[in-house]
Amino acid sequence: MYEGKRTGVFLDAFNIAYAARDCREGCGMGRCVDYESLLRSIAVDHDIVTAIAYSGKSTSCIGLNVNLIEAGFRVNKKEERVLPGIGTKCNWDVGIALDAIKMAPKLDVVVLISGDGDFIDLVKHLQSGYSCRVEVIAFDGATNYGLKKRADVFTDLACGSHLLSPKQ
Repeated sequence: MYEGKRTGVFLDAFNIAYAARDCREGCGMGRCVDYESLLRSIAVDHDIVTAIAYSGKSTSCIGLNVNLIEAGFRVNKKEERVLPGIGTKCNWDVGIALDAIKMAPKLDVVVLISGDGDFIDLVKHLQSGYSCRVEVIAFDGATNYGLKKRADVFTDLACGSHLLSPKQ
């Protein structure tokens, strides 16, 4: 139904990288998700107008950022924060939302690659304000229930799927 429609892909890199790491013991940042295969699988049914990944600037993100660029994403970077007891955090929620809303008039489909429930209001806004179909791709067990229900389509990255690289 949406094949060939103008699509924007917005990847919350930290959200997905940490979920992959938690899903597959022994995976380092950016080493488990095959971002190139992921983007290619989206492109099968979509005309990708933009693909943006949101990541950090530190040296610990270099490998992740290289993988994202090689996969075909434009990478937006900012400084991460270290939160005691939580770890490194790179909160791009507002940046992702602003970019998606800014691009929405030129898109038919928004693919949000994140399990963060903070995006529920963004999904509602894109659907009602711009008539965009919103597809969410993330790990089922690490995705907010409300986000899964609000999306027009939810795709589980599923541990062991063809979109994950072998354990390293």
